[in-house]
Amino acid sequence: MESTNITNLDPFKTLSDLCKEPFWNVARVWAMPEPNLGPCVERTVLVWAPCVLLWACGLPSLLLLKRRRYNPIPWTAVSCTKVMVSVLALAVAATELAWAATAGSQVAAPADFIAPVVLLATQVLHISLVLMGRRKGQQNSGIIWFYWLFTVMCGLPQLYTSIIVILRRDPTSPPFLTATFLVQFLCSVALLLANCFSDALSLTQKFSATENPAPVLHASFLNRLFFFWGGSIVWLGWRRPLTFDDLWDVEPENTTASLAAQWDAAISRDGKTAPAEVKEPGKLRPAMVPVSGRQRSVLWCLVRIFRWPFLGGGVLCFVAETSRFLTPQLLSLIINFMTTPEQPAWYGYLFSVLLLASCVLVTVLKNSYFYVMFTQCVRIRSAIMTAVYRKALSLSSAARRDSTVGEIVNLMAVDSQYIGDTGIMLWSIVSSPTVILISMVFLWQELGPSILAGVGVLVLLVPVNSYLANKMKSLLFSTLKFRDQRVKMVSEIISGIKVLKLYAWEGSFAAKVEEIRAEEIVLLKKVAFYKTFNSLVFNSAPYLVALATFTTFLLASPENVLDAKKAFVSISLFNLMRLPLIQLPNTISQVIQANVALQRVQKFISAADLDPTSVCRDRSEANAIAIRGGKFSWEGDEVQSAWQLENIDLEVSHGKLVAVVGSVGAGKSSLISALLGEMKKEAGGVVVNGRVAYVSQQAWLQNATLRDNIIWGEDFDAKRYKKVVKACALQPDLDMLPGGDMTEIGEKGINLSGGQKQRVSLARAAYSGADIVLFDDPLSAVDAHVGRFIFDNVIGPQGLLQDRTRLLVTHAVTFLPRVDEVVVMEGGRVVEKGSYAELVAKQGDFANFVLQHINDTTGEEADEEIEELIEPLEQVTGAEPLLRQLSLRSSRTSVNNIGSETDIRGKRIRSISETVTSSVDRLASLDRRATKLSSASLNRKTGRQSGSSRSQSYANGLQASRTSIHSGKSEAERMAGLEEPLCDGDGEEGEFDGKRLVEDETAETGKVSRKMYLVYGKSMGVLYAILPIIFMSLAQASIAGSNIWLSFWSSTGESSPASNATSFNISTSLQDFNTSAHNISGDLGITTNDTGLDTEFSGFVITKNIFIGVYAAFGVGQVSFMFLAMMMLFLGCLRSSRVLHQRLLDSVVRLPLSFFDTNPSGRIINRFSKEVSVLDTTLPDSTRFMLSCITQVVSTLIIILAATPEAGFFMIPIMVVYYMIHIIYIASSRQLKRIESVSKSPIYSHFGETLQGVSVIRAYKKEQEFYDESQRKIESSLKAVYVNVLLNRWVAVSLEMLANLITFAAALMGVAGRGSINSGVVGLSITYALNVTVVLNWVVRVAADLEANIVSVERISEYMQKDREADWTVADTPASWPDEGCVSFRNYQTRYRPGLDLVLKGITCSFKPGEKVGIVGRTGAGKSSLTLALFRIIEAAGGEIDVDKVNIADVGLHDLRGRVSIIPQDPVLFSGPLRLNLDPLASHSDADIWRALELAHLAEYIRGQALGLEHPVDEEGSNFSVGQRQLVCLARALLRNSRILVLDEATAAIDLETDDLIQATIRSQFAHCTVLTIAHRLNTIMDSDRVLVLDQGKIAEFAPPSELLANHDSIFFGMAKDAGLV
Repeated sequence: MESTNITNLDPFKTLSDLCKEPFWNVARVWAMPEPNLGPCVERTVLVWAPCVLLWACGLPSLLLLKRRRYNPIPWTAVSCTKVMVSVLALAVAATELAWAATAGSQVAAPADFIAPVVLLATQVLHISLVLMGRRKGQQNSGIIWFYWLFTVMCGLPQLYTSIIVILRRDPTSPPFLTATFLVQFLCSVALLLANCFSDALSLTQKFSATENPAPVLHASFLNRLFFFWGGSIVWLGWRRPLTFDDLWDVEPENTTASLAAQWDAAISRDGKTAPAEVKEPGKLRPAMVPVSGRQRSVLWCLVRIFRWPFLGGGVLCFVAETSRFLTPQLLSLIINFMTTPEQPAWYGYLFSVLLLASCVLVTVLKNSYFYVMFTQCVRIRSAIMTAVYRKALSLSSAARRDSTVGEIVNLMAVDSQYIGDTGIMLWSIVSSPTVILISMVFLWQELGPSILAGVGVLVLLVPVNSYLANKMKSLLFSTLKFRDQRVKMVSEIISGIKVLKLYAWEGSFAAKVEEIRAEEIVLLKKVAFYKTFNSLVFNSAPYLVALATFTTFLLASPENVLDAKKAFVSISLFNLMRLPLIQLPNTISQVIQANVALQRVQKFISAADLDPTSVCRDRSEANAIAIRGGKFSWEGDEVQSAWQLENIDLEVSHGKLVAVVGSVGAGKSSLISALLGEMKKEAGGVVVNGRVAYVSQQAWLQNATLRDNIIWGEDFDAKRYKKVVKACALQPDLDMLPGGDMTEIGEKGINLSGGQKQRVSLARAAYSGADIVLFDDPLSAVDAHVGRFIFDNVIGPQGLLQDRTRLLVTHAVTFLPRVDEVVVMEGGRVVEKGSYAELVAKQGDFANFVLQHINDTTGEEADEEIEELIEPLEQVTGAEPLLRQLSLRSSRTSVNNIGSETDIRGKRIRSISETVTSSVDRLASLDRRATKLSSASLNRKTGRQSGSSRSQSYANGLQASRTSIHSGKSEAERMAGLEEPLCDGDGEEGEFDGKRLVEDETAETGKVSRKMYLVYGKSMGVLYAILPIIFMSLAQASIAGSNIWLSFWSSTGESSPASNATSFNISTSLQDFNTSAHNISGDLGITTNDTGLDTEFSGFVITKNIFIGVYAAFGVGQVSFMFLAMMMLFLGCLRSSRVLHQRLLDSVVRLPLSFFDTNPSGRIINRFSKEVSVLDTTLPDSTRFMLSCITQVVSTLIIILAATPEAGFFMIPIMVVYYMIHIIYIASSRQLKRIESVSKSPIYSHFGETLQGVSVIRAYKKEQEFYDESQRKIESSLKAVYVNVLLNRWVAVSLEMLANLITFAAALMGVAGRGSINSGVVGLSITYALNVTVVLNWVVRVAADLEANIVSVERISEYMQKDREADWTVADTPASWPDEGCVSFRNYQTRYRPGLDLVLKGITCSFKPGEKVGIVGRTGAGKSSLTLALFRIIEAAGGEIDVDKVNIADVGLHDLRGRVSIIPQDPVLFSGPLRLNLDPLASHSDADIWRALELAHLAEYIRGQALGLEHPVDEEGSNFSVGQRQLVCLARALLRNSRILVLDEATAAIDLETDDLIQATIRSQFAHCTVLTIAHRLNTIMDSDRVLVLDQGKIAEFAPPSELLANHDSIFFGMAKDAGLV
């Protein structure tokens, strides 16, 4: 009867019947001194479970494999081993089945029949999966690997049993089953090992592989799981610095082409996927993005593309987070094991192994989650960058005006990063509440309602943390305003450094930067204060929570005992809760910011596109260009929309040359824009039949070689190329360039003059082979005679493009008689059109336009043009009135400008060539050259702007070049050699060894010098550098002390659960604690009385209140010391940042101008923006983390070794391996970050370049080429990003596995020492060991970040160590010097830099006080060098320059430059009030300033502004016309009123009216001054007292102009002859 009851109570009766013995007896199994699950469990569940796993997952996998195409893998040792061992296991299972069938039911139970059948069927499935996978190209299978791992794990208990059976010779177990099991187990181990390796590549995979494929593509499942496949690049980076070529190619599914195809599928309304032919990764060539009206939201697209990877990541996240709760439960079991001597010893070892397994599981799951999510975040970022770039190519003009270039680039650089980085935080919004809830459940089980006190503290800390975070955020946004102002001011200083040095204004502008910096530092100190409190809250939260909880628990009831189990399990659970609670508000805030960024991207992506149907092709149309009833407008605000092109009717036949003329603002450029589709078509139709080439008014060039800028993607045809270069007068330039036509053109064409850039733009159009060429007044950037040459050889009836259709916008009326048709525009309408003769005969608007143009032209230029116009008019019927007026105008012109000795016959003195400053001038100018014509600038403000001025592309100023024209050459030869080459020839070109203008900024290699840490520490100050280390160490000591105190208190509960008081010697030291690890009760003398109410030792009783008080005291010490450490550290870092910025700024403004020639402005500004930003925010955080982590690691290791000294045998080798990993990782990580940083710059440079030239790109239909190039640059950058993601996972897994071993060692030694080690000590040791997992990881990461960030100190220090200019001031300089204006050169020699050739060679001459001297010379003569030498921009290599008998080398630079005036060629203005641009030193009164403005003819305009002298000047003076800017420069010279004036004539780039104003003021106001004029147009120096002619750095001639002209053999006479003067 009793037996029947037991049988009925057996919950596993069926399984017991199969085995013919009880299946499971929990009490018996757990009570045994040795682990033994029983033969029934081993033969049923442990055999079936892995098989069920394979059938559940293997069958679907087999079906999926069958659908894949045939792609066989060749037979290898791995595949043969898998098949052969599987066959052996199959044979063993069959043999076992045969044995069971023959042995009979008496020997073999039913379970012995079922097990081999199940194994047999499973092996068949396994072999099918292996063979099918080989046929279909599957190199490895995670399902099979997990199956064999599970099989081996389930076989371990039976292996143990089998070994025991063999050793003890147990007759109850059949020997045959033991033998077959051992063979099967060995097969399982062999197959597990075989599946740890990946199979070979198939032929298809080999052929389709990229040049350097990522190892993950053929890595085994185990390699992927533990990221072993990243080890190769880590070791390579340790052996030598990594280079870009070492990086793997991006995986096919992560390529930009693949993401673009997915974006297209997601953004389309029908949601269809990409066509089958483009589904192969890496072979995608997506079409351009459709019009915005069809687009969905960006968020929807991202969801459609990334939803499945994100869901997979979510699953990993939840499993990883829930797995973390295994460690507190296992810790509880271990502590319980330590306090229960009755439990068998194997319990403890089992729990230790399970603790290790749970930690490994969390490591694998967490890092797999991070890898998946980080990869998806990078994919999101690259998808958004691609979408933004594609959108920029099709953006309408109105949408383009809504955002600046910088804002659009920020969408790509910043907002995409924000959105991508937020992706990894999304799951924490869901997982954090889950972790908190589960923690509270477990805590309730341990401490009951007392946990509410701790939770309450955590909840209270959340709003505190949120408040501090929001406060920091608002302050940081405020600092951004000052940072932007500071960087903007620095940018202008760098851009205008030459002008600042010439005016001696560097100190004044640097002081204004420091003022802004001081306000920025004040806000940063407030941020540091809040950041300190925030860090304090985060770090002290676990302690405060534990204090509140334990206090409540102990005081709630006298029955509550805080034993080791409750204490340390609760602490571990509170640690799990801390991060989610603190981070949740930050995560939500991050998501909100990402949403703002997403809205900005959405706004941009949804902006209006250009209407692709506004311009069409029509084969039925006979004309090349046709506009009928056209009405066009510029989209935008009311002012912009009010101006329109109306009633446009235009027809241009194939092969015709049509000129478009009209006054400024008439709509000529807008007409070109309408033909290009850049304007909104309101009505009518536009037909353009043929390929279009476009030459914009402001030339746009790429940062590429000169040849690439000309052929621009076309096939290179040497013959055609040579013809185009010659026709565009570029051959002399190519001959002089350091690399010929392979010379690199700098950013924005920095190393070319305006004329050279325009001629390259013309050459591009001529080479393109386009059917239709649109010229938007390109000849305005070149001198008149150069324009004639280009018209004759390129544009005109006999030019290269004679058979093409040409539409020429021009102001040059002299070309009009040679065009087929003239179109006259006025007020946005076509008022006249017809041939030149017809329009002249009409005596209408065109005739008035011609007369107005001649009236606006003065002097010799007018006479020259009149002569050219009269001849064709003589043959035109009806042109007599115009001829009479022209003749009358000619007769009134005075031609006797140089005395009676020379007859110039009324001709306008031609410019020798286009004006080009020296290379030093050009390279230092940078963006200062962005200039536009005065009248166009004024009309731009009224919205009546032409198409080119509406273009947002940057333009460089129209600069000309000087050339050497030898007198015996024919006119054609002279015209072909007009333009000056790249360099001024003053010797500066010697600086270029090759064809690169500026070398790329390369990524540094190797370790950062320790000297940089000393530089940083010294700039902090001794106290700020040392005190934080002391305070942080004391804080960690307080934390360790509180935990040791808790361990002592909780240990007393073991001997008496009811005890509430402990007695011990207060002088117990850490050494006593070490000893307590072995015998805590004996060494500490803890005794408990019979009542169990208290413990006595030395008569001192520790009550609960005393425990709580001491525990709280440790907390106060922790908080206080940590606060002091953080505050001192942040203040020290800010002090260092302020000092280094001040020294950097002082160094940069004192660097010689040659430094700015060879270093792009962006590279210099980067020091003040990015590097200083790192010093302000990133480096302090890295330093804080590093200090905190190191002290935590040290304290952790001390605690573990003190608690379990035996663990040192494990920890020492573990720490050696840890150090090796640290060194290896740092080397690779450092170099990868450098490569990643360098690879990002080309993306944004190319994007900015595209935005500036988008109208040209669209005109040539080059969108796809630029899009492909952007994709290549993004993908190149992604290589470093993806490798960096892998590297972080590799080091995380490696370090966490080491930390898991430390935890395992602590648990194992604690378990092994049961009876001699207290449970509280073991709990303390394991708790610290669990925390070391995170801390060890952080130490390596933070060390890498710290080294990466200290590079900023290195880069700043680099500029501080550069050689500076001479001192600014010298004490003994006379206050009234110079009082006469006498300038003397005595055998003066100079070079631009040591090692270069002399550019001035033995100059000896004197300029008398008040003398007017013109300085001329051919190309490379040394004219600009002479000016630079006078201002000591370049120093003497020999000889001297005296000013009023004082050697200028003996006076300070500011003493010299502040007392000599110059009107430079480039009229540079700085943003800020007008007063700042006139008198930054505040040394003049308002009356003086107004007088200078009156004399400069600017007062009327300034008085018309509301703010007067405080009228704001926009960046680069863009709200002033070029002429007005030049007048401001004149006002500066008038204010200074120096005895010496240098005029680097700039009138070639401004209108004639402004030219006359400047010349008149100079003659009247500087009559008493010594005036030195660098002549670029000879007519301006014909009235000089003397002319200095330079040749090859020497004085060739120095005499009055009349005397030089009288000598027909003189160089000056030859130059005058070439200019048409004689």
